[in-house]
Amino acid sequence: MNAILVTTTSVATSVIAICALVLTFRSWRDNRDKIRLDLFNRRFAIYQRVLVIYQELIVWQDRDDQKALIQPFIEASREALFIFPRKSGVYEYIQEFWNHTWPITRFTETMTIFPRQEMALYPDEEMSKQRQKLVMERVEHANWITGSLTKLEKLMTDSMSFERL
Repeated sequence: MNAILVTTTSVATSVIAICALVLTFRSWRDNRDKIRLDLFNRRFAIYQRVLVIYQELIVWQDRDDQKALIQPFIEASREALFIFPRKSGVYEYIQEFWNHTWPITRFTETMTIFPRQEMALYPDEEMSKQRQKLVMERVEHANWITGSLTKLEKLMTDSMSFERL
């Protein structure tokens, strides 16, 4: 009788240990997946903030609601430095995106430096040329931004692919 009790206890202990091991493994796997999902969500939030300002830059009109998107974009660009692998090039590309963004967002302010000829005290052909140059630069920056999202998505793909996180 004593041998049956010892054997039953040993089997029960082994079963409980195996169940504990299985539960620990599943818990570890769930936690790993949760961390991966959290990382994906944080990276995707950066992408969304870039996408929102991208959509507004195409039709930029210096509205207050558009200007309110600048600060979240700057925060996203800084966050990208820490959350994307350095070798991905995402942070550097977002910085390049910013270099093309600010001439568009500051266009109106920059244009006020060169008043229109009819508004200037002394009409100057140079001011008109400067205004034309600024307009052409804005168009070039807008064209770069229009084609930029595809490259950003390619750079983010490796870091955003859930299988590799």
